[in-house]
Amino acid sequence: MITLGNMFRELNSFVSCSNRFAQADASPVNTKNNRDFKALVEDWSMGAYDEDPGLMVQRLERFLK
Repeated sequence: MITLGNMFRELNSFVSCSNRFAQADASPVNTKNNRDFKALVEDWSMGAYDEDPGLMVQRLERFLK
Protein backbone atom coordinates (compact mmCIF):
# COMPACT_ATOMS: atom_id res chain seq x y z
CA MET A 1 0.00 0.00 0.00
CA ILE A 2 1.29 3.43 -0.98
CA THR A 3 0.15 6.54 0.84
CA LEU A 4 -0.06 10.14 -0.23
CA GLY A 5 2.83 10.89 2.14
CA ASN A 6 4.95 8.22 0.45
CA MET A 7 4.40 9.82 -2.94
CA PHE A 8 5.25 13.35 -1.81
CA ARG A 9 8.46 12.06 -0.24
CA GLU A 10 9.44 10.26 -3.43
CA LEU A 11 8.69 13.29 -5.56
CA ASN A 12 10.63 15.59 -3.23
CA SER A 13 13.85 14.27 -4.78
CA PHE A 14 12.69 15.81 -8.08
CA VAL A 15 10.57 18.79 -7.04
CA SER A 16 10.63 20.51 -3.67
CA CYS A 17 7.37 19.62 -1.94
CA SER A 18 8.42 18.93 1.67
CA ASN A 19 5.96 21.61 2.80
CA ARG A 20 3.22 19.08 1.94
CA PHE A 21 4.53 16.17 4.06
CA ALA A 22 2.49 16.87 7.22
CA GLN A 23 -0.75 17.40 5.34
CA ALA A 24 -0.15 14.32 3.19
CA ASP A 25 0.71 12.20 6.22
CA ALA A 26 -2.56 13.24 7.86
CA SER A 27 -4.54 12.24 4.78
CA PRO A 28 -6.28 8.86 4.73
CA VAL A 29 -5.70 8.55 0.96
CA ASN A 30 -3.82 5.44 -0.14
CA THR A 31 -3.78 2.96 -3.02
CA LYS A 32 -6.18 0.62 -1.23
CA ASN A 33 -8.96 3.09 -0.57
CA ASN A 34 -8.80 5.52 -3.49
CA ARG A 35 -9.02 4.27 -7.06
CA ASP A 36 -8.03 7.62 -8.64
CA PHE A 37 -4.93 7.87 -6.46
CA LYS A 38 -4.01 4.26 -7.28
CA ALA A 39 -4.27 4.98 -11.01
CA LEU A 40 -2.04 8.03 -10.61
CA VAL A 41 0.57 6.01 -8.70
CA GLU A 42 0.48 3.36 -11.42
CA ASP A 43 0.98 6.04 -14.09
CA TRP A 44 3.96 7.37 -12.11
CA SER A 45 5.50 3.91 -11.81
CA MET A 46 5.13 3.42 -15.57
CA GLY A 47 7.05 6.64 -16.26
CA ALA A 48 4.13 8.81 -17.35
CA TYR A 49 5.46 11.82 -15.40
CA ASP A 50 9.20 11.33 -15.85
CA GLU A 51 9.47 14.47 -17.97
CA ASP A 52 7.38 16.61 -15.63
CA PRO A 53 7.38 15.52 -11.98
CA GLY A 54 5.99 18.94 -11.09
CA LEU A 55 2.77 18.00 -12.85
CA MET A 56 2.59 14.87 -10.71
CA VAL A 57 2.93 17.02 -7.58
CA GLN A 58 0.06 19.20 -8.83
CA ARG A 59 -2.08 16.11 -9.43
CA LEU A 60 -1.31 14.79 -5.96
CA GLU A 61 -2.16 18.13 -4.34
CA ARG A 62 -5.80 17.72 -5.34
CA PHE A 63 -6.00 14.80 -2.90
CA LEU A 64 -5.02 17.10 -0.05
CA LYS A 65 -8.26 19.06 -0.17
